[in-house]
Amino acid sequence: MATSEMKHDIRSQGTKTCREFFVSSNKAFTINTRNPAFMYYENEHEDLLSKLRVLENEGFIIDITPSNAPKYQFTEQFIDLLNDDK
Repeated sequence: MATSEMKHDIRSQGTKTCREFFVSSNKAFTINTRNPAFMYYENEHEDLLSKLRVLENEGFIIDITPSNAPKYQFTEQFIDLLNDDK
């Protein structure tokens, strides 16, 4: 997954405190949620689920899936890395 999209998402006005995201196979499937959350689509990112497993194994995201829609939470450590412009 391109972290540039994640960087853009967490830096956008109104979503700077958003820490959760869903994964869907494509934009045809929508998920309604009470709290703000990002959406990432498998058909837009090659090997998305594999890349998310790497981020999870490294402790950068946490799987918080409530049902059948994969849902993750960014860790503050990962947010700091995404916000670091070095």
